[in-house]
Amino acid sequence: MGIHKRPRVFTRLKKKPWCRIAKRPEHNYVRAAPPVYTRQFVDGNTKGDFDTEISLISKQDCQIRDRCLESIRILAKQRLEKAVSRSGYKMVIWPYPHHVLREHKTPGVASKAERLSKGMRHAFGRPIGRAARVHKGDKVVSVFTSEKNIETVKTIFKSVIPRLPGNYHIEITKIK
Repeated sequence: MGIHKRPRVFTRLKKKPWCRIAKRPEHNYVRAAPPVYTRQFVDGNTKGDFDTEISLISKQDCQIRDRCLESIRILAKQRLEKAVSRSGYKMVIWPYPHHVLREHKTPGVASKAERLSKGMRHAFGRPIGRAARVHKGDKVVSVFTSEKNIETVKTIFKSVIPRLPGNYHIEITKIK
C-alpha cells in the first residue's frame, strides 16, 4: 500500500461577495466589520533599485484570510533578512482583505437548538474575520531583489506556499 496524500482544502470563490462596507454607513450590508489583521503590505528597502521581480502567482480562484497573509509576511520577512540583508529586498503583498467573512452559529445538540437559534431566521451571520479574494493569475506576494538572490527567494517562496490555500507558481521577471 502506498501513502495517500490528503487533498488540500481551500475556499472556492462564489460569483459575487455580499458583504460590503460602504462609505456611507446606511448603505452597509455589514454593520460592524472586524479590523484587518495585516497592517504592513510593503516591507524591506522601499527606495532600493532592484533588477529582478520574483512573484507568487495564483493558479486558481480562492480566498486568503488576513491572518494567513500576515503569517506568510512574517515568515518571508524573517528568512529574507537572514539570507539577504534588509536593504537587499523589497517585499509587496498585493491582495487586500476587503471581504468580510460571516458565520451563522448553530449548536450541534438538538435540546439547545430552540433556546439559542431560531433556524434560518436572521441567518445573515456575524462577522468573524476578513479575507482577500484572489483570482487565477493574480500576484499574491512579490519580492524585488538583485539577480544573485533569485534562488534564495525561490526557496523562501517554496516554504511559504504550504501556508496558503490553493495552488501557486513562482514567476521571475527582469525589470531592467
